[in-house]
Amino acid sequence: MKNMFLLNAPAGSGKTTYIENTVISLVEQYPNRKILCITYTNRAKDELEGRIKNKNVTIETIHAFLSSFIFLYNSKKEVIDLYMNVFKSKLEMLIAKGDEDSKNIRYIEKYGELDLQTVRKNISNISYNEQAFSAYYYGRLSHDDIILFARKMFEEFPILCKRLSDKYSYVFIDEYQ
Repeated sequence: MKNMFLLNAPAGSGKTTYIENTVISLVEQYPNRKILCITYTNRAKDELEGRIKNKNVTIETIHAFLSSFIFLYNSKKEVIDLYMNVFKSKLEMLIAKGDEDSKNIRYIEKYGELDLQTVRKNISNISYNEQAFSAYYYGRLSHDDIILFARKMFEEFPILCKRLSDKYSYVFIDEYQ
């Protein structure tokens, strides 16, 4: 794409400073345009927020951004169906453990049975778990899984790309993983 570029450099070489200076320059040139800066860590977010103070610049961690932007649709049937499709094999592996797994026993005690149909019936929304692990039976996604699932959502629902480009004139991603 002509409107994208990658700045790839080692740690400490000034990538964040470059983004900061570019954002400040864009704010001066185009004061009414919306800019999104996505970081991977809270430390990087805090660093950028301390340097860039403008109501038209949104600075978020990738996880917080995805939680707020994409999961506006978290209770839509199509999104829950996509979740079941993306994580079907993981769910099947967990279910296959049967009553050897205490989580399965608790689920069965609560819902009466444990199979894909029961899990699907009981998930009313998908959310960010803010943990290193996912709670697949309940639709709560870990740090890594929220990124994977968000990518699948952008692929499956192109309207998300349009919504993002309509909202922000510029998107900067610091420390992509």
